[in-house]
Amino acid sequence: MRKMKEQGKKSSAQKSDHKRYLLRHGEKTSTGMGVLILVIAAAICLLGWTAYRGVQIARLSRKIDVHVDGTTSLKKQPVSGKLLAKYGKSAPSDLITSKQATKTVKVSLVFAGINEDEEIDEHILRLLKQYRIKATFAVPAAHARENDVLLREIAKNGQRVIGNGITGKENLGAMPLKKALSTLQLAKQTLESESERKISKNYLMGTSWDSSLLQAAKATGFDQVVVPDESDLIDSKTFTSQQEAQNYVKHLDGHRIVVVKLDGLADKTHQEPAIVAATPALDKQADLRDQAARKRKKEVEIDQVTKWLLAALAKQKIANVKLDDLGVEKSASYIKAMLADPSQEAVIYRYSLTNKKQLALLVKGVDTTSEYEAVKHELTAHQASASFVVNGTTPSQLVKRMTADGYGIETGGLADKASLTIAGAYQNIEKGKEALTKNGYQPIAYVMHQGDNETAVKRSCWQVSLIPVQAQNPAKLSRGAYYLYQADQTKEIGELLAKADKGKYKVVKFSTILKDSGTIPQLSRSKIAQLKKQNQGRQANFLKYVPTTEQAVVFTFGNLSNQAVDLDVAQRLNKRGYQGTFFASFDELRTAGPAISQLRQQGHEIGLVYAPNNQYKADFTGTCEYLHDSLAYCKWRYDDQPKLVYLTGKNAKKAVLQAIHAYGMQAVGTTRSMIASKTAATDQSSLGKAARKVAKVRFSRGSLDYFNLGYYRHDQGSRAGQKTIMGDMVMAMIREHLDSIAYKAHGSKVTAPKSRYQIKTVSHLLASPLVYRLNPPKQDKVTMNKDFLANLKTPAERFGYLKRHYVGSNFVVSRKKLPGFNDSEIAQLNKIGRLTDKKVLFLTFDDWGSDNSINKILYVLKKHHVKATFFILTQNVQYNPNLLRAIALDGHEIASHSNSHDQLAVANKKHTAYRNLTKAERLKLRKDLVKSYEKLNKYVGDVKVAGKPALQPDFRPPTLEVSKAGLFEAFDVGFRYVISGNVSTDDYARKDYDKYVKEMRYGSPKSAGDFNVASGSVIVMHSLENAYLTPQMLDKMIPIWKKEGYKFARVDEYTSDFSGRVMGGR
Repeated sequence: MRKMKEQGKKSSAQKSDHKRYLLRHGEKTSTGMGVLILVIAAAICLLGWTAYRGVQIARLSRKIDVHVDGTTSLKKQPVSGKLLAKYGKSAPSDLITSKQATKTVKVSLVFAGINEDEEIDEHILRLLKQYRIKATFAVPAAHARENDVLLREIAKNGQRVIGNGITGKENLGAMPLKKALSTLQLAKQTLESESERKISKNYLMGTSWDSSLLQAAKATGFDQVVVPDESDLIDSKTFTSQQEAQNYVKHLDGHRIVVVKLDGLADKTHQEPAIVAATPALDKQADLRDQAARKRKKEVEIDQVTKWLLAALAKQKIANVKLDDLGVEKSASYIKAMLADPSQEAVIYRYSLTNKKQLALLVKGVDTTSEYEAVKHELTAHQASASFVVNGTTPSQLVKRMTADGYGIETGGLADKASLTIAGAYQNIEKGKEALTKNGYQPIAYVMHQGDNETAVKRSCWQVSLIPVQAQNPAKLSRGAYYLYQADQTKEIGELLAKADKGKYKVVKFSTILKDSGTIPQLSRSKIAQLKKQNQGRQANFLKYVPTTEQAVVFTFGNLSNQAVDLDVAQRLNKRGYQGTFFASFDELRTAGPAISQLRQQGHEIGLVYAPNNQYKADFTGTCEYLHDSLAYCKWRYDDQPKLVYLTGKNAKKAVLQAIHAYGMQAVGTTRSMIASKTAATDQSSLGKAARKVAKVRFSRGSLDYFNLGYYRHDQGSRAGQKTIMGDMVMAMIREHLDSIAYKAHGSKVTAPKSRYQIKTVSHLLASPLVYRLNPPKQDKVTMNKDFLANLKTPAERFGYLKRHYVGSNFVVSRKKLPGFNDSEIAQLNKIGRLTDKKVLFLTFDDWGSDNSINKILYVLKKHHVKATFFILTQNVQYNPNLLRAIALDGHEIASHSNSHDQLAVANKKHTAYRNLTKAERLKLRKDLVKSYEKLNKYVGDVKVAGKPALQPDFRPPTLEVSKAGLFEAFDVGFRYVISGNVSTDDYARKDYDKYVKEMRYGSPKSAGDFNVASGSVIVMHSLENAYLTPQMLDKMIPIWKKEGYKFARVDEYTSDFSGRVMGGR
């Protein structure tokens, strides 16, 4: 009516002007009388309409309470027997829902409510006209009576009107059935009266439509109920810019119902339980990032939000359709689909989080008055209350008496038995609730039976808006505990009540403890002091990798701010048989519940993220409080106790690590971040470029590789089931960097299964028997002060030892390449490079590579049951000790190739001339050699396979070049043998596989460095990535060599038989 008075005044003024015009122009009196009669008739009609409207408004006003704050609520209304009878005979209403499995994208717009600012409403109508959009307005009945002019404007513009309850805010699922019926009936009658048209569709935000509510909608004349996806609810805080609207629209798929809330914020049907910490700040994990995000989400006028949305729809050329064009879905099909959705599961309440000393008592199986009186007697004696769990066999008069006595009523389902299937659970729970709501009772919980299928119960309770309750009956009283007894257990009930009295606990009904719950019990200062005393200053080990030789890596994920991204990544990992570790903050634990539940169900691991803020200080107390709150919530919400705490390096402080140790948890960092910086704008077109920015990434056994799931802006607005940029990036990393570690035979596209690396959780790797703890033995074999050669008495003795322990090379033979030696000495040195005349080959690998190269070598050697010797360049082994350990545990010899590749002879730039080492160079080399062996001893000094130590004091000179001074230093610090070799493959430069295999089989062409594999050959290869043909060559040649009668051995197995004097002249 906000424009009715203005229109009346305007009409009267127009009539007066018209009369003056007639008099001024001398019209006949009869004509004037006719006009006057018409005016009087119009006035009478207007008065009649106004009176009719007044009666309608008064009738509606008597049925609605208007509160001081401006809100409205429905007064209690009687329901006719005729309507109840109609309900009993009605089939459920059909549903109009969004449909994702369609090729084309279409959108039907629904505007819910009416904004109190009429200019905003009018602006929205103009926008719809401007963009040629036909929309639907879901109008609450209480608003329709005050906005008749707007309703006519909506109709005039060709827009549709549907029902939206009385106030638009009712939750029918929280009402007794009779009240739901009267609400729907009054809303329909009122809106039809105000809009002067038949209303057959209804939309009500916040209501979960189960079978009985759909049946009630049909009984009251609503043929269809509109149910959009909750991801498509738009309000004044959804977008803060045109870009955000465009991001939302580009992720739309299928046929969508998009609801714009005109009055206030959109309320989702199901909310995560509101749980806060007991310490002063309620939202304790409001870290700086979350605070910033909240600040950015400022409220914008809804007409501006609408303008952004319409512009984005137009830009994407998304078709606009009417609700009727979306088709309808039968209730049975809809409910079946909802029950199959793993994201729609209620939280099982096993106890309440509360600071109050309260216990909830639930009593089931009360079928007779005498049973009830016996329980009531105990309750009365202890001034306690309880909730009675009823089912289809509980006498109605008994239920009525329970409520009259002030006790709570909850449902145990229609049948008093466990539900094993989802369909069976839904039928039992929904009908059990309906039986109570028909009689005016409103249960809030379904009390579970022993043997209930938890998944079936959680999904069913979600659909019927009930809380699944699973009482634990703890022996020790604790705040918020639930106790469930049979009616005939009055003795046990009495004992519990007496125990509660003694402990000063109040025993209440379930609804009371639920109302008083939602606060995590506070961690007392005395408990913190106790934890600190018991911990005795010990710190949790801060892992940046898992010390394991297992062929597996860990993908860790943080920033669980987008369920679509979280689940897309998880499902892609699942398809490959992998599991990840997802870290959540306290805030994310409370807001991302459905996603975290699904992650756990899919086998992924959940850990905690710790980031200090104003509430949770980076000290022992603050960390303890954070862990206490997070673990308490996890136990309550997920029935889980995480064991991991993720920290950044700067947060891994002493006090923090002490607190983590006090809680018996593991501190976890990251080996590397897998997302390149400055790539937040990545989309499909630039994904390859972003992936190439991390092309140098190399996965390693036990590595902790971190992904920030909320990093890419393109993923904002993604919806469940869609592919995301983050999901694509994770798969790109797997294809390019993980799959590449596995071995493929030359010419084959099939990877060898046993060579593949898996992605596993942190806890899985930590529990593996392949996890190790470094326990290096004290070593004195290679030291700075060993002075082995220097302690020999004569130069002849020193040279004699040197020549007996130097296995030379067939291309380091001249004085030019052996500086420091005279001709006589050179003649005595081994220049052949073979260890023995026996038909044995020695496979050796120089330098240090990555898992990409070395894993393939290890696979081929293991496949053919061959042991080899790895001469390790130790400069970078500390970054991948797991790989070094894996080589040793496979039974191969570990020997040194120096730390920094310092050569034993100094060459000119063209390597045409060499010289001996200076005194300074000798000292530098000496330090380098000792450092190399000490590193090897640190990581594999304790490894023995079949009683044989993996680490041996053998050494290979870098580039195989030596001088007398260089060899002296190698032997003097304690290396036992210096081994070059007679087959130098130059594999790091090879590109031709066939040529490589041919030369290894038949010998290389004649040249200065020619070779031929023969008995005792020491074959020099490399573990570098550019020697990628070597594993394939060996896979081909090892069987051939074996067929020719060759055996294979580690170098150290034959060095003791080597005699420089015998081999030197050959």
